[in-house]
Amino acid sequence: MSMADVESASIPMESSLAATWQESDSSSYHNGAVPLAKFASEPTPRITGDDDEPNDVDDDEAALAAALAESSPSPSPSQVSRSTTSGSGGSSRSHRSLDDAGDQLSVAGHEADMEKMRAAITAAGISLEGVSELTLLRFLVARSFNIDRASTMYIEHRKWRATFIPPDFYPARAGDPEPQFPPALMASVSLQCAPGERSWAICRLRYHDAYQRKLDELLKSVVYTMDKAIASLPPDLHKFGVIFDLQGVAYKNMDSRGGIASLILLQNQFPERLAKLFFIHVPSIFWGVWKIVCPFIDPYTKKKISFVEDRHLTRTLLEVIPPHVLPSAYGGSADFVPLKDVPVSNWPHPTD
Repeated sequence: MSMADVESASIPMESSLAATWQESDSSSYHNGAVPLAKFASEPTPRITGDDDEPNDVDDDEAALAAALAESSPSPSPSQVSRSTTSGSGGSSRSHRSLDDAGDQLSVAGHEADMEKMRAAITAAGISLEGVSELTLLRFLVARSFNIDRASTMYIEHRKWRATFIPPDFYPARAGDPEPQFPPALMASVSLQCAPGERSWAICRLRYHDAYQRKLDELLKSVVYTMDKAIASLPPDLHKFGVIFDLQGVAYKNMDSRGGIASLILLQNQFPERLAKLFFIHVPSIFWGVWKIVCPFIDPYTKKKISFVEDRHLTRTLLEVIPPHVLPSAYGGSADFVPLKDVPVSNWPHPTD
């Protein structure tokens, strides 16, 4: 990746953001939540009122990310058949209406592709017993309907899960103990969900210590979070949301290596699962890490990322999250729910 690529992945100065919010249709930007893709060619921002300098770049960041996986290409919207789930009579203010408008992929029109993909995967010795058509379709979308690349992606995914997640990682039956992680690692994560609503994973980064965590444990906790978020979704929703709360973060909380690895894991192992990602309470020290992480995010994922100004926080989040799901700290009425305490009716569940 060239320096030009790194620079083009950045986002603008705060003054540019403010000007753009004033000039733009607020409905297009979540009333203050700024889409990352809007500012693909702008310089890196700084938040006024904070004199901290961004982190130095670790020498081995690029090598780490290159060793993890290739980035997923952006699928062509014209290739994807979707049926939207609007809720609330299709109102633009529905809690289930996001920038990524169709939540459900439709197999209709792709039957021949699915048959070829199944044949390629089974020929590689991978059993597809119990694997849904929608699971395979998500990988087809992630590889722009290139059957060979989609089949390879799914085969590698199955091999990865078989080796990275041990057979006894999840409880054998409901009520058995959940996966165990260092308390400091899981203290930052909550999962907000309710019947019929989209699930939202919230990471309060101030509880994360980049110098104490082990990368393997961190990535397993990310898989655990995503698997449980997926299991908690209602049948007609297939994507979860994520909020990164950066309030009160310090240098020890900034984890560029873990961030790159987690984002690549999301893109390569959980395609078509992310509905929206919000960054909130963003301090100036974050932008040094962001400049490292951003180039490793594929264009399709970038379109789902927004940064929210504090003054627009409650209004923005309540646009897409109902009050009984959103924590009271952000203007809702819910408590933060630790991941291990989230009741999920179909947990443990078969994973894809």
